[in-house]
Amino acid sequence: MNTPRHPMTKLRLLVILWLLASVAALSMPLYDLVYLHPALARVMSYNTQHDAKRLALHALHRVLGPDPEELHLDDPAIVRQLDQVRRDLGLLQISLLSVENKLAQSAAPGFEQTAGQIQLRQVLTTGKGMSQPKRVNHVSSAGTVTPLDIMLVTSPIYHGDILIGAFEVVYDWTGQRQLLDNLIGRAATVMLLIPVFFLLMVAFISRQALQAVQEQEGTEAALSASKVQLEIKHRELTDLFHQIELAKAEWQVSMDCIDDMVLLVDHDGHIRRCNEAFRRLIGVPYPDVLGKGWRQVLFSARVEVVSLGRTSFQLYHKDRRSWLNLNFFPYQERGKEGPEWTVITIRATPANEQPATADGPACPLPGKKTADRQA
Repeated sequence: MNTPRHPMTKLRLLVILWLLASVAALSMPLYDLVYLHPALARVMSYNTQHDAKRLALHALHRVLGPDPEELHLDDPAIVRQLDQVRRDLGLLQISLLSVENKLAQSAAPGFEQTAGQIQLRQVLTTGKGMSQPKRVNHVSSAGTVTPLDIMLVTSPIYHGDILIGAFEVVYDWTGQRQLLDNLIGRAATVMLLIPVFFLLMVAFISRQALQAVQEQEGTEAALSASKVQLEIKHRELTDLFHQIELAKAEWQVSMDCIDDMVLLVDHDGHIRRCNEAFRRLIGVPYPDVLGKGWRQVLFSARVEVVSLGRTSFQLYHKDRRSWLNLNFFPYQERGKEGPEWTVITIRATPANEQPATADGPACPLPGKKTADRQA
């Protein structure tokens, strides 16, 4: 059999579920900002490096050809060619450095031209290419400083197995990085708004559930108090019923101990109660008396009427040869309207007495001669 859960247990379970939902909802934007954004930035940086390397090789082929034998960096035509290639490929800077540390360079207006010379010398020293993202400041002609995300791609220049110099291109990927940041920012905002809306709905439902739990607790407390009151009332009623039963038994014993006969009849004349004296008179068991008409029961016991009055009868019992005086006492139930009930008492008088009726002189004994009755 399943035991019902207490409201506070349900409330604690609801709080735990709300906390788990909050953690799950907030983990989405946190995942986006902490992991997804850096991972996408690394992927874009990797792709940008490859794009920049391809542009660098293309620029080198256009300026020096596929297999340069030597670098003539003193030739002004080299610088003009670098400017043309830089503009055509949309690069910020192209630099050529020979093993004699001669430098030929073409840079966009306002761009810091010494951005990659240290890396050029490192490539000349090691003979290995390098590429890295970097953030620099671009100064416009008006003096406005704008941060730029650039990619430095530096590669050695070989003629056969002989290192004759190094070249470097500066690729601007600020726009791509801004698009990535904007995309991630919008995704993080959407990912944050949806869980916040979800959490607000959960909080609203939790608040309603909390109110329902509190109302249920209040109802249970009221029911418990009512149950206690009902138990008290039940005990009081039980005691009252016991007292009524005791009083009824006491009255029944008292009525059965007297010689007078007592009947309680309803408005239709049916016997509702009678004492032991009346039952002995008619000689019928008590259950057979109840519900019968009192006249039918009484007169079937060889009892005849001698005289009639408004509130009394004069009766004669043939077997006992005794006179019986019957009196009526009507009463009305409290708070009820309708026919009255009646209490009937029957009292036996000695046979040698001449009882008087309520409406006239004494009546002679039934069965005697008329002369005796007149005497």
